[in-house]
Amino acid sequence: MAEYLRSWLDSAHEQSPKTLQRYRELAERQIIPHIGGVKLQRLKPEALCSWHSTLLSKGLSARTVGHAHRLLRLVLGYGTRAGTIARNVAALEAPPKVEEKEVESYRPIRCRPSWRRYKARPFTLSRRSRSQPA
Repeated sequence: MAEYLRSWLDSAHEQSPKTLQRYRELAERQIIPHIGGVKLQRLKPEALCSWHSTLLSKGLSARTVGHAHRLLRLVLGYGTRAGTIARNVAALEAPPKVEEKEVESYRPIRCRPSWRRYKARPFTLSRRSRSQPA
């Protein structure tokens, strides 16, 4: 697994350098240390579920685990299309769900004072500014 993942990263030319940098980081920190020793054909959905649990128990966020999972799914998808592996196990197992946090927005009361200031002073154009450039 580790060898195939690294060779795919070395030959990937469709992604931007920044994306490849992030992919390498995910591969070296989250994928290879945990499931890098497993042979591609022996990878099972249960192993991915266990991998998710391990990463989450180490304090990683569900979003980061999802990013690593999507990278693995992408790489295994290329392997499936190339005929290197029979099936994409990462496509069978879903990444952990990310809990959406509600974002606090500004209340209308906070915006009123500035609106009143502009409402009190109407904007007008002088005759010169309409007809001639400054």
